Amino acid sequence: MTLGRGSDESLARIWHSWKWAKPNVGDDLLRVVWAIRHCPADAARAYVCEHESRRSKVPGPPSTSGPMTYLRSPIQSLSSYAVHAPPHPGQGRSAQGRSLSPRWFAAGRRRLVVLSALASLLILASVVAAGFATSPAAAPRLAVPSVAGLNYGFPRTVSGQWVGTQWLRSQYWDTTKPALAADLDFIQQHNLGRVLRIFVGLDQTIVWSAKQGFDGFDEPALQHFGQALDMFDARGLKAIVVLYDQEVVGSSGNFHFEALDGNHPIMRRNYLIATGEFLRRFGMRQTVIGWDLFNEAYNSLGPDGGLPKPPHQDPVSPNYSDQVVHDWLRDLYQTAKRAAPTAQFTASDTTELYWNPDPDLTKYQDVVDFYDIHIYDDNPRYPDWKSILHKPYIVGEAGASTANGHLDDQALNSKAVDYLLRNAQAAGVSAVLVQGAVFTATRDSLTPTGTVLAQFVSLGSPQAATMGWDPGAAVRAGLVAAARRIRRLVPG
Repeated sequence: MTLGRGSDESLARIWHSWKWAKPNVGDDLLRVVWAIRHCPADAARAYVCEHESRRSKVPGPPSTSGPMTYLRSPIQSLSSYAVHAPPHPGQGRSAQGRSLSPRWFAAGRRRLVVLSALASLLILASVVAAGFATSPAAAPRLAVPSVAGLNYGFPRTVSGQWVGTQWLRSQYWDTTKPALAADLDFIQQHNLGRVLRIFVGLDQTIVWSAKQGFDGFDEPALQHFGQALDMFDARGLKAIVVLYDQEVVGSSGNFHFEALDGNHPIMRRNYLIATGEFLRRFGMRQTVIGWDLFNEAYNSLGPDGGLPKPPHQDPVSPNYSDQVVHDWLRDLYQTAKRAAPTAQFTASDTTELYWNPDPDLTKYQDVVDFYDIHIYDDNPRYPDWKSILHKPYIVGEAGASTANGHLDDQALNSKAVDYLLRNAQAAGVSAVLVQGAVFTATRDSLTPTGTVLAQFVSLGSPQAATMGWDPGAAVRAGLVAAARRIRRLVPG
């Protein structure tokens, strides 16, 4: 490994991360490496010998001309040593101007050899650790009946009418129930996976009061949801259920985001009461392998998606701060775990975990049991989630970009889905749920996207790509993980 010019700051940051565990090793190693890089050979040896004689002393004030003068003691002394090193090779004098004996030079050379060997061992240990961290077994898995399935959403009516998160209400159930049954039959018969992500939109089951929000449940709507789960059971299918959604403001199933504006504390509290009551009734159903407490909350409630504030054409977002959104997800999660302690909960994401190369995990790590990550990208590439996510993760929505209608372009969507399916296991993904049309509205054939999914499920997930250890990937993962940690340790 060659250290190029301009890496002084990186070395300094590495030293800061080492010094807590191995103060002397971090100090010695960094000082020696810096001297070797910046001084002539004899000057470097002189520096090492001088450091040997001064190592137990408190360093003096830093030089103002060195490249690390912004750092605190003891590393500040490094720039002072280097600046005051002998200006010409072969002078055989220390940084203080004292003459050095050959014995001192020999001691310096021995120390350089020892420390170089130590550096090599540290690098080797990092690579090995990265290998363990990025091996397929390192990624925890969510228990799923198949590694591929559908982000189904909700049924239309038998006539093809889109009703969104109102499909459980009595005025629609007589027409959405047979459509759901026909869809589930087609999915089962054409081998499109055994996991479906469905949207409840809990608001559609709530008797709503303008002042206090939740004022009890609409019992028929809850019974319809129970019947829907029974239909899944009858076909051997499992569900990931989305509890709250904020996309279509005019829908009776849309989350009333004014509950979080700070002026409606009773409405906010009653949402939590409704959540607890609903999950005490349904949270332990074996049909449901995971609950998404809020669909893309930082996008639809916060600023992450860049959505306009209402009033505006859907989709909109009130653009609450990350703190407001996180507090809401935390309270939802805690309420849900009390109601259904063994159930698995998440809050899905479409911005932070895929698009941000250095994701802020504090948004999610204390409010989810598993991650649900949504990818809309014409040319997707899995990040190294195995190194940074320490809980199971799924791709709950997988498709081409939503820009310019690409998601509806079967050529683009099938290509994106194909990559995400074929590379999921190697990336540690527990399941990929395909977004976009997978069969025609008349249920007479598969679309190209549906064909890709059916072939993948029929052949089984490929194993060859996940076998063994890829040293290159391990090194890359180790470097990325180290860089992320260093960035968080040292601001700027």
